[in-house]
Amino acid sequence: MTHKIHDTFAKKSLSRKSIAKDLFETYLPDHVRSLVDFDSLKQEKSDMYGDILGEGIVDLLYSAEFKGNKGYMPIFLLIEHQSSHDEMMAFRIQKYVLRICDEHIRANKDSKLPLIYPTILWAGKGPYRASKSFYELFEDKKLAKQFFTDDINVIDVSCIEDYRLRDKYQLGLMLYAMKHIHDKSINDALRYIFDILKDVFRNDFEYAKDVVLYILEKAEGNKDVVYLLCDAAPKNKRGDIMTIAEQLREEGKLQGIDIGKLQGIDIGKLQGIDIGMEKGMEKGKEAAMVQVAKAMLAQGFKDDAITSCTGLSLAQITSLKN
Repeated sequence: MTHKIHDTFAKKSLSRKSIAKDLFETYLPDHVRSLVDFDSLKQEKSDMYGDILGEGIVDLLYSAEFKGNKGYMPIFLLIEHQSSHDEMMAFRIQKYVLRICDEHIRANKDSKLPLIYPTILWAGKGPYRASKSFYELFEDKKLAKQFFTDDINVIDVSCIEDYRLRDKYQLGLMLYAMKHIHDKSINDALRYIFDILKDVFRNDFEYAKDVVLYILEKAEGNKDVVYLLCDAAPKNKRGDIMTIAEQLREEGKLQGIDIGKLQGIDIGKLQGIDIGMEKGMEKGKEAAMVQVAKAMLAQGFKDDAITSCTGLSLAQITSLKN
C-alpha cells in the first residue's frame, strides 16, 4: 500500500509539465540537457506498453524537439519512479526502451529508431544501490558491452568466392546452395560442385535430402535439376530423390520445374544415366573453373595456386592472361 501512495504521488506530480521540465532541466547530464528544447516538452502515453517494469514502478514518457533542429525526430525522455530495491532494474529499463522503439516503428513505418534517454527517480530508503549500467549485470562487463555495441557480424554468402566454398564440404555445400538458389539456372552452379554433391550424397544422405528439398522448393527455372540431383545420388537412393520431387509436385511447391517431365521420368533409366550427360557436366565444371581462374588472376593469385585450386593446366592459365 505504501508503494502505491509513493507511486500515485510521483505520477501525478511528474504529469505536470512544469514539474517534469524543471526536473529535466535541473538533473539531466549536461551532454543531454544541451540537446533538448524544453519548451517543446510533451507527455506521451506510456500505459500502452503494459506492466513491463513490474509492480511498484511508475513510468512517464516525454518527447521533446532537438534544440535548433525542429525537423529532426524528437528525443524521448523516460523517467521511472522507484522506491524499492531491484538489482535487475537496468535490464528492465532496456526492455522498456526496446518496447518503445518497437511501438514507434509500428506507428511510423520506414522511420529510424528514436533516441530514448532513461532516468530513475529513486525515493527509497537509503541511497540507490542497484547497478546503473545494463552491462554490469553480465559476468563479463567488457565483453557484454562489446557484443551489444559492435556492428552485427554478417556472413554475406553473395560475397564469398565459389572456390572458397568448395573447401568447406557440408558447410560449403549449404552456403553454396544458398548463394546460388536465386540463379536463373542453378544447374550450372551445381555442376561446379558436382563432385562434392556426390560425396555428400554418398556419405550423409540424410543431409543430402535436406539439400534436395531446399533446392527443389526454392530454386527457379531448372527444368532438369531433378535429373542432375538424381545423378549425384547413389543408384540405390535415386528413388528417394524422386519421392521428394513427387511430394513437392503434389503440394504445388516445385519452383520452375517441368511437371510433365517429372511425371514421365523413368527411375529405372536413371540407374544408368548416359555418359553424354556426365561429359556435359565435366564440360560445365571446366567452364566454371575457368571463371574461377579468371577471378583469381584478377586478384593477383600466382599460377601454381590457381592450378592447384581449379585443376586447370599452366597452359590454360597462361591463355587466360592473353
